[in-house]
Amino acid sequence: MKKGISTIAWIGLIWFLGFVTVAAQQLSTNQVNYQLTYQANTGLYTVWVVPKYATPNANNTDVKEFGATAQVSLKVPKDFVIQNITDIKGTWEKNPLKLGSQAIFASASLDAAYNYYVIGKTATETDYGSFTNGTPVALFTFQGNACYSPVGILAKADPFVAAAKSVTSLNTACSFYSRSGQTPSGNVIPLEQFVEKLGPDATCNPPIDLSLTVAVSNQQPGLNANLTLTVSVKNEGQNPASGVEVKDILPAGMNFQTFATATGTYNSATGTWTIGNIAVGQTVTLSIAVQVTQTGVQYFTAQISKADQTDTDSTPNNNIESEDDFDRTCITVPVPICVGQVFELSIPSGYTNIQWFRNDQPISGATTSVIQITEAGSYRFTATNTTCPTAGCCSYIFYEGDCCPTKAICVPFTVKKIKK
Repeated sequence: MKKGISTIAWIGLIWFLGFVTVAAQQLSTNQVNYQLTYQANTGLYTVWVVPKYATPNANNTDVKEFGATAQVSLKVPKDFVIQNITDIKGTWEKNPLKLGSQAIFASASLDAAYNYYVIGKTATETDYGSFTNGTPVALFTFQGNACYSPVGILAKADPFVAAAKSVTSLNTACSFYSRSGQTPSGNVIPLEQFVEKLGPDATCNPPIDLSLTVAVSNQQPGLNANLTLTVSVKNEGQNPASGVEVKDILPAGMNFQTFATATGTYNSATGTWTIGNIAVGQTVTLSIAVQVTQTGVQYFTAQISKADQTDTDSTPNNNIESEDDFDRTCITVPVPICVGQVFELSIPSGYTNIQWFRNDQPISGATTSVIQITEAGSYRFTATNTTCPTAGCCSYIFYEGDCCPTKAICVPFTVKKIKK
C-alpha cells in the first residue's frame, strides 16, 4: 500500500523530498492562515487564505501578491466526499486522493471517524490580487456529497500530519509560498508562510438564533369568555433554520376551539406545532382560539422543542424559562371568596426569592411558592428572576362573594308588610 500511495504522487501533494522539508524548518515573517466557510444557500464550502501582512512590503514591492506552490489539507467526516472543486485563485487539484482509511495508516491509531484530503495548487505563479492584513482571499470552492459533521482545515498539530510523514513519507501539512515570503535578492530558499487554521470548522448546519414569544388577547377575561393565544417564532440569526417544532401546554381551564397558521401544521391533541423552515428575519405565528372554563389564574406555556441546527443561545425542549426559546403568559378570572373559605395559590417551579403581595403590600412571611388566601384582594408575587405581572405572571383576584358564611346556618325567611 505504501508503494501504491507513493506511486500516485499526485500533483496535489507537495513532494516530501526537496525544498519543502528544508523550508518547513523556517517560517517567514509574512505569514498566512487558512480558513474554511460554508454558505447554506449555495451549499458551497470556500477555502480562504487570510494574510497577516499587506502588499506591497519589503519582500514584495508590487501592490499584488503572487505565489507558486500552495497546499490546503482538510479533515473531513469519514463518509464525506469532496465534489466539484472550482478554482477562484490558482489552479487546484480537482480529484484529490482521500487518505486515512488505507491499511497502511492502521498502525497510527488515528480517529476512524475522520479522513483527509490534500489539495495542491500547480506551481504556476498565481496572481492573488492585493493583500490586506486580516482580509480573506478566496482560493477555491467545493461541495460535499451530503451533510455530515463539521469539515475543517487540517491543523498543524493534528496527529495525521505526523502519521502520514512516518508511514508514507508524505507531507500532508498545509503550505503557502509567495513572493512576500522571502527576500527577492539572490538564490534564496522559499520560506513557509502558513501558520495555522483560522476560525471554527465549517458546518453544513450553521448555528441559528430563534426566539419565541406568546401573548393573549385579554389577560382578565370573564368566565366562559373566548380568547386568542398567539405563539410567534422569529429567526433572529444569520442562517436559515429547518426542522423547527414548537410544543405548548394548554391549561385545564381553557378549552381548545380552533387554530390558524400560515406556516406548518398544528396538532391540538399533543400541542405540537410543526413549522419546518424559517428564513432569516422571518417571523411565523400560530393563533389558538380557546374558551375559559375556570376561575383563577391559568398559565399558557410554549417553547421551541426541535430544530435541525444548534441555537446560539438556547437549547430546545429544556424547560429553562430564562432562554429566549421559552415563554409563558397567563390570564386571571376573578374568584368569589366567602368568610371561612381558604384558597391555596401556587406558582410554577423555577422562581427564586419569592415575595407575595396583597393589594401591592408585601405579606409578612409569604416567601414560598404556595400561599393560603382567606380574604378578598389582589394577590401577586415577585421573584429575582421575574416580575409580575408583565413577565408572564398574573394577579390572583378574589372578591367578596354573594354567599352565606360557612360556619353559620342560612334560614329562609319572608318579609311581610303589616302597615301601610
